[in-house]
Amino acid sequence: MLLPEECLQVLLSSPQLHIERIVFKGHSSPADFKDDQAQAAWLLLLQGEGERAFEEGILSLKAGDCLNITAKHRVKWS
Repeated sequence: MLLPEECLQVLLSSPQLHIERIVFKGHSSPADFKDDQAQAAWLLLLQGEGERAFEEGILSLKAGDCLNITAKHRVKWS
């Protein structure tokens, strides 16, 4: 499956909880991009591998890994 952009689908949204399904296939954030969300995010990687870049360094993820994201970051590769 070729995806020109990441595919985002909102599964649930309420004032207390927001759940999204995001499909990456070879996507990455630009080198100068830092995702600076107003709220923390919890990530669960269901399939594949990837890396997130934080100011402290690179974190490699594989299927089954989860991560609480509270800092600026970017998708290094997926």
